[in-house]
Amino acid sequence: MNFVRGELMLESKTKWILHKVEDTPHIDLPFSNVIKRMLVKRGIRTTEEANQFLHASLDDLHDPFLFSDMIKVVERIKQAIEKQEQILIFGDYDADGVTSTAVLVRTLRHLGAQVHYYIPNRFTEGYGPNENAFMEAHQAGIDLIITVDTGIAAPNEAKLAKQLGIDLIITDHHEEQDEMPDAYAIIHPRLSEDYPFDYLAGVGVAFKVAHALLGELPKDLLALAAIGTVADLVPLKGENRVIVKQGLDVLRNTNDAGLNALKAIGKIDDDMTEDSIGFVIGPRLNAVGRLQDATLAVDLLLEEDALIAEDMAQEIDEINKKRQKIVSTLVDEAIEEIESHFADDHVIVIAKEGWNPGVLGIVASRIVNQYHRPTIVLGIDPEKGEAKGSARSIPAYDIFKNGMDVRHLFLQFGGHAQAAGMTVAIDQIDDLRQALNEQAKQILKDDDFQPVIDVEDEIIWDEVDLDFPRQLTHLAPYGMGNEKPYFQLNGLTLLDARKIGAKKNHVKIRALSGSETIEMVGFQIGDVADCLSPGSLIDVVGEIELNEWNGKQKLQLKLKDLRCLEAQVFDYRGKKLQYINFPKDAVAISFRGNTQSLDIDVLDFAKEKGRF
Repeated sequence: MNFVRGELMLESKTKWILHKVEDTPHIDLPFSNVIKRMLVKRGIRTTEEANQFLHASLDDLHDPFLFSDMIKVVERIKQAIEKQEQILIFGDYDADGVTSTAVLVRTLRHLGAQVHYYIPNRFTEGYGPNENAFMEAHQAGIDLIITVDTGIAAPNEAKLAKQLGIDLIITDHHEEQDEMPDAYAIIHPRLSEDYPFDYLAGVGVAFKVAHALLGELPKDLLALAAIGTVADLVPLKGENRVIVKQGLDVLRNTNDAGLNALKAIGKIDDDMTEDSIGFVIGPRLNAVGRLQDATLAVDLLLEEDALIAEDMAQEIDEINKKRQKIVSTLVDEAIEEIESHFADDHVIVIAKEGWNPGVLGIVASRIVNQYHRPTIVLGIDPEKGEAKGSARSIPAYDIFKNGMDVRHLFLQFGGHAQAAGMTVAIDQIDDLRQALNEQAKQILKDDDFQPVIDVEDEIIWDEVDLDFPRQLTHLAPYGMGNEKPYFQLNGLTLLDARKIGAKKNHVKIRALSGSETIEMVGFQIGDVADCLSPGSLIDVVGEIELNEWNGKQKLQLKLKDLRCLEAQVFDYRGKKLQYINFPKDAVAISFRGNTQSLDIDVLDFAKEKGRF
């Protein structure tokens, strides 16, 4: 069949949120105007402020004694060291928790303390301090317990510690709840009026305690602090930016056996970035506590023998591979459950027996990525009559705040705006689903369910050159609060678009901006090639990067999304229909009939010659 077809437009897959800076500030540095506008969006308008942000010096870290209880904490710990009292570091099983534990254990060992550490088992004990663990600590002769990355939501355990005669120091950064624990001392950024930065990770708080104890900044511990900070997804601004930027330098050149073993197993070279932590080191450290006791992860971070560390890292890598397989299976099962029963829900709440609670946070994240709805995924334990799991959310829905509004439906609940953990009685799961959905219907609008891209800036191609990607690296590390920049270019004239890759699931596009040709590559969006016609005007959003090939360098755009807001006409004469991805609003013009297989509107001109 010979025919051409037209469609009105190609809509973007995501909602583009652009907060454009209209005026370029006068900053006396050798950077493009695009970079200077980026600095303005980060609250920086002067050359002095820009230098401070770009260099992120250790001098910018705050005095740890600005924490209201820090003097009390240091005195108590030093007293324990002098008297050779038994100290227990009580940590958590995620990457932030195990790095926090390693930071304080290393510090206390250096000071000659009698120090031990304990990581609760996710499956048998759950999150945070628990009474059985404190009882065992008492029986083992522990005099002082210091929590790291946990403890602020443990008032009952704090009461027990006091009854047992154990001093409890809590260091944490999580959301405080209605009842505060009655501890010997609490080090928490938001609970210290004089401390100027609220967003430290658990390892950042532990690092501050280490700094105060040692009397000088422990640069060798910055690598651990950087890992926990990136892995816990706290905002990478202020002190966190300093910790990660400086910590990455330490991590690149470390002699630490455990860290070098992790770098080797993850094939990380000296060109490591925050992504090396976020996608390689962090997931491996997290994987241990997701499937078993997380003590192995702490052991690795404390190991000084390179051969032993290498064996530990190999074991952790195998655990991570196992975790990946489990996640893949559970995601498939979860999607089947959603499509069968809950596809129209505002808040997805799914539960199933046999689901491993340790990986359900990852599963929930994958579900949110696919459905863009707040999601709770629970693993049912029929013997205990309860389900344990994790929640992940979307920007428009604060899962912690809204979860606290129905706190009576949880046995345990805690977390942040975009992530939470919980335990629910089996007979309360349906009530929880109903309550959250009724609540969400009053909060969420239809466009809240569309994925969002925060666009850094709308630019023209003339504003960037081959040095621009290097300039972007000065604004790194990127992460929460300092997002990796996506740039928008409008009104590009499409030259061609073709599918690439073995499965033809990627796309390569060439387009004109004025007289300059821009090359673009988009991964996992190969289907857009069928929906673009040469000569059309397109708008694109993506990352600007340097492509090096055969010794030549050129700029390219790594596509995140694109759109065409004008009508297009396509000529498909001589092509087989089964290879064409027809949009739902397409209209075909046919000159030979035989259009039964087309599930679109067809204008048939076969009967009257010369009619068209």
